[in-house]
Amino acid sequence: MLKLVTEKLADKIERLTIELEIAKHKMASCKHEFSKPVPAAREIDDPIFVGYKGYGSDPIPVYKNHTKLESGWERTCGTCGYKEYTNRTKATQVGPDFGG
Repeated sequence: MLKLVTEKLADKIERLTIELEIAKHKMASCKHEFSKPVPAAREIDDPIFVGYKGYGSDPIPVYKNHTKLESGWERTCGTCGYKEYTNRTKATQVGPDFGG
């Protein structure tokens, strides 16, 4: 008869923590070979000022989080699967610029 062995929760946490550290080390030592950047979007929290709470000389500012979509670029390492995202771009000159 097959006897199932159940792993205690503390042992599972210890095992998974060790596995996570090994995986992080492998990813950090990877010589990333990234794909070409592709357009990507992410949801980000944009705090909006609502008002103040309390009175006196030190009222507490109150903000409401508003989720908005941010456009950017993403690239993925073909070896380990690590993903990079950025919303920054820089101008590149394709041809001569004669200023006209």
